[in-house]
Amino acid sequence: MLSKLVRFLKSHPILFLLLLTPGIPEYLSASSQITLLVLNPILFFLFLGANIGLYGSGVILIREAMIRWKKGWATVFLLGVAYGIVEEGLALWTLFNPLAQAVGVLGFYGHWLGVNWVWTVGLLIFHSV
Repeated sequence: MLSKLVRFLKSHPILFLLLLTPGIPEYLSASSQITLLVLNPILFFLFLGANIGLYGSGVILIREAMIRWKKGWATVFLLGVAYGIVEEGLALWTLFNPLAQAVGVLGFYGHWLGVNWVWTVGLLIFHSV
């Protein structure tokens, strides 16, 4: 059964990319709790769907831009930075709000001209990778 799943995902790379993308930033960094899979599976899959919607759209756009523009990995990293600015700056507003829950104490360090610079630099590197 596992080999069938692997074969299916190899033949559908975009689906594989959509499923893989939330795992790296959310579950490896512990921003989302993987323990919910055991404690509350329904909530885990709701959060997984939200993360796929959030990260999936960005990764598909970056992939398509890289292929259509015939660019390399440097472009992917720059588009990842742009995605980080859009997601964290415009959608979640954590780049500007020093009181955002995700920012924590980093919101009070490096806050200049209305931007949390310490948080911004870290997240833009994070999202580009």
